[in-house]
Amino acid sequence: METFAPFLMTAASAALFIAMIAASPALADVICNPRAELVEHLKEKYDEQPAAFGLNNDGRLLELFATPDRKTWTLLITDESGISCVVTSGKNWQKTSPKLLKPMGLPV
Repeated sequence: METFAPFLMTAASAALFIAMIAASPALADVICNPRAELVEHLKEKYDEQPAAFGLNNDGRLLELFATPDRKTWTLLITDESGISCVVTSGKNWQKTSPKLLKPMGLPV
């Protein structure tokens, strides 16, 4: 039984991973292209422009693109080879400050 346990855990993990992908069409529809192409597409089709950026702990570039009126936004992640992927997108991006977060009960 002890030698069967690692196999069982691996099989269960694989089944869970496959179930998550099957249940989430967003994971199956990840859009990745060279960064310049995605940036141009966001500008031409949605009028989204760079609004914020940072590096994650893996050294990948995270960029937030938003329309000037912040009606739509897109979050990109770019690896060291210059390939960017759309992480997520949405509507009604809002800027805020720590002063605004505290009264709402959110962590600062």
